[in-house]
Amino acid sequence: MHPTVRDYTYYSTIHDRYSRIDYLLIPSNFAHLLQSVTIGATSWADHCPVLMTIASSLYRPKSAHWRLNETLLNDPAILTGLRDTLRHYFIENTSPDSPPPTIWEAHKAVARGYLISQGARLKRERTHRESELLTLIRNLELSHKNTLSDQTYAELLGHKAELHSLLNISALTAIKRTKRLFYDQGNKCGKLLAHALRKRNRAMYIPKLRTPTKELLTHPRDLMDLLLTHFTDTYNIPAPSTPRLQPAIDDYIRTHLDKSLPPETRRLLEQPITGTELTEAIKRTPVGKAPGPDGLPLLYYKTLREILDPQWLVAFNSITDGEPLTAQTLMATVTLIPKPGKDTELCGNYRPISLLNQDVKLFAKILATRLSPYIPQLIHTDQSGFIPEREGRANTVRAINLIHLASKNKNDPMLLLSTDAEKAFDRVSWNFLFSTLRRIGLGQNMMAWVGSLYSNPSARLNVNGALSPPFRITNGTRQGCPLSPLLFALTLEPFLQAIRTHPQLHGVLVAGTEHRVAAYADDMLFFVHRPMESLPHLLTLFTEYGAISNLRINMEKSEILPINVPADLQTALKHMFPFRWCNSGLKYLGIILTATSKDLFHANYKPLLTTLTADLQQWSFPHISWFGRINVVKMNILPRVLYLFQALPIFLPPSFFAQLRTMISTYVWNSKKPRISLALLMAPKQFGGTALPHFWHYYLASHLQRIMEWTTCSLKRSWIAIEQGSARCPLSCLPWLPISTQKTMTDPHPLIHATLRAWRSLKPSTDIAPFPSPLLPLQWLPAFSRSLLPMDTDGLPLPPRPKHFLQETGPIPCDHLPIPHANSFILRFHHHRLIQSLRTLAPLSDYIRPLTQYEMLIERGRYPSHCLSLMYNMLQATSPLNSPARSSWERKFNLTFDDHQWSAICLLAHTSSTAVRVQEANYKVLTRWHKTPQILSHYADGEAGSCWRCHAPNASALHVWWDCPVLAGFWRSVHDCLCEVTEPPPPFTPEYCLLNHTEAPPEVFRKSITIRLLHAARLVIPMFWRKPNAPPLTAWLREVENIRSAEERVALSLGKTAEHYRSWHYWINNCLPRVGRQDCPPTSLNPPHSPYIPR
Repeated sequence: MHPTVRDYTYYSTIHDRYSRIDYLLIPSNFAHLLQSVTIGATSWADHCPVLMTIASSLYRPKSAHWRLNETLLNDPAILTGLRDTLRHYFIENTSPDSPPPTIWEAHKAVARGYLISQGARLKRERTHRESELLTLIRNLELSHKNTLSDQTYAELLGHKAELHSLLNISALTAIKRTKRLFYDQGNKCGKLLAHALRKRNRAMYIPKLRTPTKELLTHPRDLMDLLLTHFTDTYNIPAPSTPRLQPAIDDYIRTHLDKSLPPETRRLLEQPITGTELTEAIKRTPVGKAPGPDGLPLLYYKTLREILDPQWLVAFNSITDGEPLTAQTLMATVTLIPKPGKDTELCGNYRPISLLNQDVKLFAKILATRLSPYIPQLIHTDQSGFIPEREGRANTVRAINLIHLASKNKNDPMLLLSTDAEKAFDRVSWNFLFSTLRRIGLGQNMMAWVGSLYSNPSARLNVNGALSPPFRITNGTRQGCPLSPLLFALTLEPFLQAIRTHPQLHGVLVAGTEHRVAAYADDMLFFVHRPMESLPHLLTLFTEYGAISNLRINMEKSEILPINVPADLQTALKHMFPFRWCNSGLKYLGIILTATSKDLFHANYKPLLTTLTADLQQWSFPHISWFGRINVVKMNILPRVLYLFQALPIFLPPSFFAQLRTMISTYVWNSKKPRISLALLMAPKQFGGTALPHFWHYYLASHLQRIMEWTTCSLKRSWIAIEQGSARCPLSCLPWLPISTQKTMTDPHPLIHATLRAWRSLKPSTDIAPFPSPLLPLQWLPAFSRSLLPMDTDGLPLPPRPKHFLQETGPIPCDHLPIPHANSFILRFHHHRLIQSLRTLAPLSDYIRPLTQYEMLIERGRYPSHCLSLMYNMLQATSPLNSPARSSWERKFNLTFDDHQWSAICLLAHTSSTAVRVQEANYKVLTRWHKTPQILSHYADGEAGSCWRCHAPNASALHVWWDCPVLAGFWRSVHDCLCEVTEPPPPFTPEYCLLNHTEAPPEVFRKSITIRLLHAARLVIPMFWRKPNAPPLTAWLREVENIRSAEERVALSLGKTAEHYRSWHYWINNCLPRVGRQDCPPTSLNPPHSPYIPR
C-alpha cells in the first residue's frame, strides 16, 4: 500500500542501524479487504507498533451505549457542578404546564451532557500531552531514519523519557486500582472469586444460529434480524380477533378467583409513595448492577438523593393524576443469556433479561414491597414461587410424601406430570393480567402505577455488543423487573384454582384434602390419579387457559413419572398423549424424583458427590489462597449441598459425610498434610475456627427446622398434613416421646424416620433437648389417663406437661392438681401410675429442668426467621472445641485467657481487616500454623531445632516470632512507631503484638491504626522465614504503606475519605516523615482540609 515509502520498525543502538523485522501476514486472497497499514511511533517497547486495518464483510460495529463513569462522582468539583446544574434545571423547568414524568426524564439528558463534557475534559487533559509527544516522537523518528543525527536522537530520547513518565503514571493508577480490588475482595466470597471459578466456555458471544427451516446463519446482520424477528413475535403475540375475548377473560377470572384484598388493605396500598419507601428501596438495591439504556446506575441516585428524591416522588406520584411515563423511561435493553444445557443455535434457548432504567426498577421495587405482604392471602399454598414465607422445597417434600403414599397401594396407579411452559413470563396477556388485578381488588392508584409500567414499553436487543432497532412490547412481564414475579403468580392463580376445583380431575386424597398440583412460578408438577380419565380434562384446561392468557405448554418436553402404572396402561397413555416418559426419575426444581424412596439417595446425592469432586479438582488454581479455598467451600459447595438437605430430607449414611469431609479436606489443604484439624476449622470463628461449613451440623439443622415446622407451621405447609397421616399422634409430639413410644406411634416413612433418627443422634451429644424434656407430651404415654388432663381457670383442658404434676420437691399431691375430683380413688391411682412410669424413664428432677434455647423456641410457638441458620448456630455453640493453640499460647505467655478474652482474640483475627490476606496471616499466627525449627526437627536433619537467626536450640513459635534476639530490634522499632500514633502507649508484650490481646473494646481497637501496623509486622516476618536476618524496617514500612494505599482506595470508592484520614493522620504527618518514606508509594489523594484531626 506504500510502495514508494521506506520505513522501519526497529533501531539497533549497537549497530546504529534501522531495520524492518516486525510483520503482519494475511492470505493473498484477503488483500482486497486491506484498508490501511501504518508504522507508529515507539512508546513502551523499542519496536514500533505496526497497525493494519481490515474491512470484513462480517464486521458490525458495536453500538455506542453510554454508561456513567462512576469515578466522576468521586471528584468533589465535578459533583458540586453536577448538583448546581441539576438544581438550576429543576428550578427553571418545573411548571404546571410540563408533565412531571417528562421533566424527570429530561433531567437525565442534562446530567448526561454535563458528565460527558466533564469526562471529555479530563480525558483531554490527561491525553493532550501524550498525543503531542507521540507526534513529536514520530516526526523525530522519521528524521533520524533519514539522517542518523546524534542531536536528533538525543532529542528523541528526551521526548521518549517524558512519554514513559506519563504512561507510568497512568499504569500506576491502574495497578493501584487493581491492587485495591484484590486487597478488599481477593479470595473473599463475592464476584471476584466467583469469576475465578466460572467455566471459560460460558461466553455471551453468539457465533451462529439456525432458522426454523434449519438454515445455519453466521453473518452478524442475519443473526440480528433472526433474533429481532423471534423476540418481536414473542413480545407481540396477536390477540384472537373475537369480540368475546374480554368477556371470556372476565368470566374465567370471576369463576376461578374468589379472593380479594380487604378494604383496609386496599386503602393502605392507595397511599402516595413516600420518601421513606424510596430510601428503603435504594438501600435494599445492590450496587454494581448494569444500568438500563439511560446509563445511570444506582450510585447516581444514592449520591444525589437530596436533589433527586423529591423530584422522583413528584414524577412517579403524578401517574395517579393521569401523567404517563415517557417512552424513554420505559425503554429496556434485552440481554440474551443461553440456557444451560440447551442448544445455543436455537433462538428459543436464550433467556431474555431486561435491563431496565434504575429509576423504573426502584419504582417497581416499591410496588412489589407494598404488595408482597398481602400476596400469601391471595395465592393458595400450592404456589410457592416468589411468595413471602414460602420455599420451593415445600413442593419437593410434598411430592416425595405423595409418591411414598401412592407406592404403598400397588393397585392404584398415579402419575407425576412436570410441564414445560414456553416462555411463560414473556407471553402473559396484559388483558388477562389487569383483569386479574381488578378482580383481587387493587384500587385506582395501584392500577395506575402498575399500568404505567405497561403503558408504552419498548426494548432493544443487545446481540454481540450491537443494539437492534427498538421494538414495541405488548405482552409479557419482563424478567429483570422486581414486580414481575408477583404479577405472574397472580395471573397463574386462576388456572391453578381451576385445576383444584375441576370435578373430573383426580389427585391424591390425603386426610380429606386432595392434592393435584404444586407450582414454583411456571414450574408446575401435577399429581394425577386415574390418569386415563384425568389427563384429557387437564389438557382441556390448558387449552382454555392458554386461549385467554397466552400460556403455551410444550407437550413434547413435559415429563411423566409413572407410579404403579401397569404396562398396558402405560402403552395406551403413550399413544394418547405426547409426553416424555421418565421411568427412572423425573427432574423437578433440581431434584430427581424417583418412583420409590429408596432410590432417592442414589439418584441425587451420589451424582452430587461426583460433581463436587470434579469441580474441586478443576478449581485447584494456584492463585486461590488457603482462606480462598475455604471461601470456595462456603460460597459454592455449601449452597448446593444445603439445598439437597432441605429439599430432600432423607436419611443419609455416615459414609456420605465421610466422603464429603475427605473431599473438602483434600481441597482445602491442596492435597497436602493438614496442619489444623478439620474439626477446628469447622468451629465458629469466636471459638478459634474459620467457620468452614460443618455439613453434619447443617444436616441436623435441616431436620431441626422440620421439627420446628411440625410445631409452628402445620396450617401453612401442606406436606405436614400428608406426613401426619403416617403418625398416630401429632408430629409435634413425636420428638419428645421415648424411643419405644415413637416407634409405636409411626408407620414406616422415609422423611419422618429420617428426622427422628437425626433427632436421636443429636440428643446424646448436644444440649439441644436432653431427654426427658419438660415439653414431654404426657397424654401419649401408655401410663397416662385422660382423667388426668389439667384444666385452666376457664375449665378448658391444657396439654399435660410434667410441670402440671411435678415440682422441685417431688410429685405434686393429688389435692393440689388442677383437675376436677382430684381426691377420688381412681384419680389417685392413675396419678400414682403416671409418676411411677416417669420414674422408670428418668429421675423426676430431670423433667422440671430449665428449658434449652431450642425448647424455648418450640414453646413460643412461632416460626423464627432465618430458622436454618439459627438451628446451625445453636448446634455449633452447643459443641465448642478447645483450641490447642489456646493452651499452647497460655503456657508460652504464662497467663490464662478467660473465654471472653479468647473469643475477642479469635474474632479480631477475622474482623480486624477486610482483606482476606491479612485475615489469613492473623489466623496462621493464632493457630501456630507455621513450621518452626522445633517442629522441623522432628522430621528433618539439622541442628536439633535451632533457630535459623540466632541458632538457639529448640526454637519454639514464641521464639521465632518474638524472643529471638535478632528480631528484638525490629519489634522495638515497630513499637516506637506505635507509641507515636497511640495514646496511651500500647504494651510491649507478645500477647499484644502477636494476638491483639488488649483491654480496649474490640469494636474500637479494630478501627485504630495500631492494629494495621501490627498486621504489617505479622505479614513481613513470614517473608523472611528460615532466613538468617530479621525483616528490615523498610520492608515493614513498605507493607504499611501498601495497606494504607489500598485502604485509601477503598475509602475513596465508599465515600469515606474523611474517616480514613482521621485514622491515618498521625502516621502520615508524624511517624512516616521521621522514619522515612523509603520505597513507599505516595498518597494518591489529598487529605480533607483539617489542621488537626483528633486521635
